[in-house]
Amino acid sequence: MAHAAGLAKKPRGRGNVTAGLRVSDLMETYVDAARFCPPLRLAGRDGTEEITTLDEALVFAERNPHPKGDYEGMIRRLQGARGPEELVEAGNAFRWWAQSNALLANAPIAPGGAPS
Repeated sequence: MAHAAGLAKKPRGRGNVTAGLRVSDLMETYVDAARFCPPLRLAGRDGTEEITTLDEALVFAERNPHPKGDYEGMIRRLQGARGPEELVEAGNAFRWWAQSNALLANAPIAPGGAPS
């Protein structure tokens, strides 16, 4: 049976597609929102640490409380972030807090965790 003019065939064998994105693409976007890319290198009480996830950011912030910035608000954002937008906001709040308190370290971390 021929297709009517102006109607496109539905793609076959491409999985669930939403607005041109596969579900796996959407899941990767969601997971990436909870990660720092590139990782943040912060100077804390225990030396320089590499922070790659929001979970690591929360642990770092709780171990290294600093007064500048909205510390309590940043902690609430990190604890309560659920969707992609909230994850991005929590990551931005953490980065801003770290910058406000001069915690960003310039020295890269060598494999094994020791500053190079």
